[in-house]
Amino acid sequence: MNDIEFTCGIDSKFTVDHYPPVSYRTYKHSILSENKDMKTCPGMNEMYNFGYVIPAWFDMTVEYTIDENEEQNVFVNTPSHAMTEWLSWHDPEGSIRGVTSYALNDNYYYRLLKVTTPWLVKFDPKYLFLQKNLDFQFDEFMIPASGVQHSADSNITVPFYFRNITKQVPYKYKKKIRAGDPLCHLLFLESNQNFNMK
Repeated sequence: MNDIEFTCGIDSKFTVDHYPPVSYRTYKHSILSENKDMKTCPGMNEMYNFGYVIPAWFDMTVEYTIDENEEQNVFVNTPSHAMTEWLSWHDPEGSIRGVTSYALNDNYYYRLLKVTTPWLVKFDPKYLFLQKNLDFQFDEFMIPASGVQHSADSNITVPFYFRNITKQVPYKYKKKIRAGDPLCHLLFLESNQNFNMK
């Protein structure tokens, strides 16, 4: 495969030096060394040889609540500049498709949180990248949405779903994401790699 070139779209040597995209194997989950069956499974271990991880480059705390009326809300606490520069809500009311909902069902929050990273990637156009969750990494409350991208002329963006994982009302859940924590896994594939099922 040809070279993959990541470039940082902001003038921040600190981000480039401390929170660059890295090989997936850098975030190999500890469960693969702690569990004796997983430790010897070639399939589970070799999958970490493929792809790259985009890490967070600032801290944020995500708070998910359900009130007495079962209304869901998500609040994000982070440095003020990050909220205006890098975070946005994918709100269905502002969608060109009309007023809909990004919730898969009633258990999902109706908005997506979009984290626009400072990273751009250049690669051969015969390839594409699959953007997905890291295996074993995120809980079922905050889920990065999977998707395919054929080019990255704009910054790599990671959208997150929020899911109700309890029947308890009222309810509050907090998740701390620190700089350096993984946001998503990028897996590069040939774009014309189609197979006929027989």
